[in-house]
Amino acid sequence: MLTHPKYRPDIDGLRAIAVLAVVLFHYFPIWVKGGFIGVDIFFVISGFLISSIIFSSLDSGKFSFLEFYGKRVRRIFPALVVVLLSCLVAGWFLLLKDEYIALTKHIACGSAFVSNFCLWQESGYFDTSSEVKPLLHLWSLGIEEQFYLAWPLLVFFTWKLRLNKIYPILFIAVASFLVNIFRVDNHSVEVFYSPISRFWELLVGSFLAYLIIYKPNFVLNKKYKNVQSILGVVLIAIGFIVITKDDLFPSWLAFLPVLGAYFIISAGANAWINKNILSNKILVWFGLISFPLYLWHWSLLSFATVLESVFPTREIRMCLVVVNIVLAWITYKFIEKPIRYGKNIHRNTIILCVVMVAIGSVALYANQSKNLRVYFQIDEELLKPFSWKTEWEYESSCKEKFPEHSTCLQTFPDNKPDAMIIGDSHANHYYIGISEYFKKINKNLLHLGSPSCVPFFDLQSGTKGAKDFCVERMNTALNYAINEQSVKTIILSSRGVTYITGNGYGDIDYANRVIKLTTKPELIDAAEVFATAMRDTLTRLNKTGKQIVFIVDTPELGFYPKSCILPRNIFRESHKLCAVERKAFDKRNKQYIEIIESVLKDFPKVFPFYTSKHLCDEQYCWAIKDNVVLYQDDDHLSYDGSLFIGEKFAEEVKKRKFKF
Repeated sequence: MLTHPKYRPDIDGLRAIAVLAVVLFHYFPIWVKGGFIGVDIFFVISGFLISSIIFSSLDSGKFSFLEFYGKRVRRIFPALVVVLLSCLVAGWFLLLKDEYIALTKHIACGSAFVSNFCLWQESGYFDTSSEVKPLLHLWSLGIEEQFYLAWPLLVFFTWKLRLNKIYPILFIAVASFLVNIFRVDNHSVEVFYSPISRFWELLVGSFLAYLIIYKPNFVLNKKYKNVQSILGVVLIAIGFIVITKDDLFPSWLAFLPVLGAYFIISAGANAWINKNILSNKILVWFGLISFPLYLWHWSLLSFATVLESVFPTREIRMCLVVVNIVLAWITYKFIEKPIRYGKNIHRNTIILCVVMVAIGSVALYANQSKNLRVYFQIDEELLKPFSWKTEWEYESSCKEKFPEHSTCLQTFPDNKPDAMIIGDSHANHYYIGISEYFKKINKNLLHLGSPSCVPFFDLQSGTKGAKDFCVERMNTALNYAINEQSVKTIILSSRGVTYITGNGYGDIDYANRVIKLTTKPELIDAAEVFATAMRDTLTRLNKTGKQIVFIVDTPELGFYPKSCILPRNIFRESHKLCAVERKAFDKRNKQYIEIIESVLKDFPKVFPFYTSKHLCDEQYCWAIKDNVVLYQDDDHLSYDGSLFIGEKFAEEVKKRKFKF
């Protein structure tokens, strides 16, 4: 029988802090901006407990792979099976076909404990918002399970070869940490989801387990136990306050929660904070239900967001927190405990494995089924406006010429460009409609773009701390437009207001951006940076004598336009008008418009194309107009919306007598 370390209620209390921080971060993101680091605390706890069991069991000659993995199955599978099965059933009743297909993929990935890899591959240009992925949070469970599979084997062979267990801990931990540090700038998504760049966090727990078992005098120093505990609490508290979702993570920042958890655990159960606060009955209770609480919390919030088409109101979120706690307690009390500690544990283990395989198989079958039908059927034609085809982002021959750009399209690939549209994903959604006009006049429109990149010279754009790729890409595109003689017209487009404010619009779109002008790094204010970069760019483009069009961006909705045609909102009424109030749009865009008009006074030949003129009236800016769905999400135009704006663009350039 496996040897287990003595139960420590303070570790359950630390679990409670970790899970409650994650829940609060997701449900009330303003309250605990760094709450997501609770997952990193979990990693340290898991590494510590698992390694303690493995080391002690090997030393006592009681280690068994069958028993070890059997206990893991009985610990993890009961709650996970319930949540996966609940999502599978609830999704069939509540989701649309395309949404359900996406969910079944995540259920299959979750049942195989590879959610982190599946989510890693999905991070793309027009990827579905994370808020509407009910099983997004299983990425962390995937990393833990991958550690549980690999680590016991490695430790066992180290023990068999009579090598010191500290060697694999230090070697892998250092290697994993270095991968995290050196790849996070350019591969932030990979580093976040990859076990290779995350294992060091679990191995910090393993290192602590080694010290406590083999070098107890080195770590369990009674004289400093309270100092260690206080230091751990301070480090975690600082992490909750200073780390935000805009930071590159894990990177160096992960040291705060990881070392914080290390110091708290290493202080021992008798340190004052551990004994009097973390061992409090309420925190211990939350620690005991922490796993089902974690599993339920995101799925509930995500389903509510899907059904609402916006981030749920505070009142709804508060109710969901209560439901979450009740479900977690029921799952722990009546499902997890009886299966883990009841009779016939071997039978239970086999049944759990069979059920998990069955759920994964059913989900995979549903995902691959061509004739899948869900309860909430809707005319497929109604859903077409909400899809965005990848062929509208990439064109093979174009990509050969401009491989560095994320988006590259041409109206006539074999011809030299007569005009160019340059910018971010909003330039991409305008390209569809504007290119139709160019087809009619037999001219070639080239689109070069990259997500989150403003089409100005020397302007960095991205999340805080991330390595910039926009300067190189936009400079390349703009210089090509200047130097290519065939290009007579240059069209600039971006979601300008987002870069000026730094934020997206509404609760469903955070879209945080930081911009910096490399030629004038002393400028800090985003509005000043945007205005200066715009002026500098137009000055350089204006000298070429080419026609310049500046697209003043589309109104943002702050909600998903699917809600306009889907009568499934269960918490409140749908967006009946399918519009955002004009006064809200004007308030949001006031500074953006003022900057544009101020700069363009010095460039009278530049043509400002105001899309809001065609999407708004005096009262509303419309997502659906004359029964045409104009938006595919909260800020990108649909295919029909792009065609609509393209027609209006054609009308206005004809009035100005542009010659392409």
